[in-house]
Amino acid sequence: MQRFGAGTHVGNVRDNNEDSFVCDEENHLWIVADGMGGLGFGEVASAITTFTVARHVRDGHGVNQAIELAHRRIKEYADSEGMGTNMGTTIVLLLSQGSLYNIFWVGDSRAYSYRQGELSQITVDHSLVQSLIDQGELTREEAESDPRKNAVTRALGVQELDTVRADSISEKWQAGQRILLCSDGLTDCVPHDQIEEILANGRTNQEQVDELVNRALEHGGKDNVTIVLVSAPEAAGQHDSDTHVPEGVGNSDTKRQHR
Repeated sequence: MQRFGAGTHVGNVRDNNEDSFVCDEENHLWIVADGMGGLGFGEVASAITTFTVARHVRDGHGVNQAIELAHRRIKEYADSEGMGTNMGTTIVLLLSQGSLYNIFWVGDSRAYSYRQGELSQITVDHSLVQSLIDQGELTREEAESDPRKNAVTRALGVQELDTVRADSISEKWQAGQRILLCSDGLTDCVPHDQIEEILANGRTNQEQVDELVNRALEHGGKDNVTIVLVSAPEAAGQHDSDTHVPEGVGNSDTKRQHR
């Protein structure tokens, strides 16, 4: 089993929480999805995504297959129940397999690695400002205050996209490492150095998650905030001659558990 903490909050401004998350300690699967309220029915889009992805990964489908299925189901719901409303959601997930961890993401919900006092971002946002940074048209400092910072270029359920493909990475767990998954309600309100400081305070994962949520609220809480913090397996860093990156990593069998 792996130690973890998780929490979500509607924030100080929104009337409803459009984030959704899954924690499955037994099967080492954690998911955060951030429904896009500006497109309508954001809470439905994120719920469809977390339920569909967790269930179909559990049933033996690859993660990318499960994400594609969630994308189609959101679009089907929009046509049948949402009066054609353009619905959307981001997703970031952690699938832990022995001494390996696998991160999949679509949109601007993020995964970070924390180890030896240093917090580093794993994911690269699928966003307009990230594209402008990549093209040299914006600096990271300018992007922090750019009014377009919440415009994503890839999301599940968006009618204009026929298919959605997640980006992914697979790496070995390191001793003492932790993975932080979060919606942008955290990163838009709490600076990188403050997140790092909280993760260094020696408290439990759940206590640190609670402190991060509270810090986001203290800094305005202008959006829903959802955070999952997962520790490396206890055996991480030990020699494992059988460890390898599985072919088609998304084909792992996991089970779903909502918290």
